[in-house]
Amino acid sequence: MNRRPLTVVFVLVYAWLSIAAVFADSLTDEQEIDRRIDFIQDRLDQGTTAAAYWQYSWTAVHGVSSGLQFGFAAGMRNKDQEEDRHDYIVGGITSALAVGDMIVNPLTAWNAADKLRACPAGTMDTKKAKLQYAEQLLRECAGREEYGRSWKPHAAAALVNLLAGIAIAADGGRGGDGALSFATGMLVSEIQIFTMPTRAMGDWKEYSAMAAKGSSISSKNSFFHDRFFVAIHPRAVYCTMRF
Repeated sequence: MNRRPLTVVFVLVYAWLSIAAVFADSLTDEQEIDRRIDFIQDRLDQGTTAAAYWQYSWTAVHGVSSGLQFGFAAGMRNKDQEEDRHDYIVGGITSALAVGDMIVNPLTAWNAADKLRACPAGTMDTKKAKLQYAEQLLRECAGREEYGRSWKPHAAAALVNLLAGIAIAADGGRGGDGALSFATGMLVSEIQIFTMPTRAMGDWKEYSAMAAKGSSISSKNSFFHDRFFVAIHPRAVYCTMRF
């Protein structure tokens, strides 16, 4: 019996199954990438409103406070108003520093969703790049919130308010006014710190857990090698699928 035609058929079947397995692998990878991008986009969208409110509100609070205090100081010309004028100038400077911090070190989450949405995702390569950018954005949002709840903002607020209190206390030995200024400034600072949104920290932990449990998006988790097995015999083709 001439087995050459049958062998050719077996080879062709094997090649077709190999190509189909590789193609299935690419589809699986693409679906996983889409799933992860959609997850991050949804979480960034959900965190945008709270982050934007916090960012704009506290920037406005400090900005208005600074403007009003400088305005009051500018309008005080009488000699008996020198202490109040001095206090307003110190307060205006303190509030201006807070505005500068809000501008230089904003919450990443307030506009991260729009940045991610603007990224193209038409091809597999652009989708992979978008996923990397999405992960970077979510990680940065979480990192900014972790910083905001660390000891550093408390220490920075304490330093600025302490210097403001000393500047007021040193003006004519007004220790009580200086202490009141320090206490008031710290109260506002602590309210600002503890009202900061922290959603992104939880979202990043959830995404990291999901990504660790999900299938890896690379050749390390090949569909063909890990799930689909083919063995060729001159008279039969054996296929095994592992779930």
